[in-house]
Amino acid sequence: KNLRKCTHAENKRNQKIYKSNRLGIKGVSLKKNKFNARITLNKQTFSLGWFSTAKEAYNAYCEAAKKLHGVFARLE
Repeated sequence: KNLRKCTHAENKRNQKIYKSNRLGIKGVSLKKNKFNARITLNKQTFSLGWFSTAKEAYNAYCEAAKKLHGVFARLE
């Protein structure tokens, strides 16, 4: 009763943050004092841009995840 029908790819979009994520922020990485936001859809990675703060990068990731992943978006 508590399961929803989805493909394997849709289920992968709903994954938690990897344990190896040093920032603890999904979709955001730090390189040369700038924060890069990226998202993957159908094995293709899209760069959402470079930001001066982690919060700005995370906000960009959240917007893209809602748009691309829909109900399968996991923002934490």
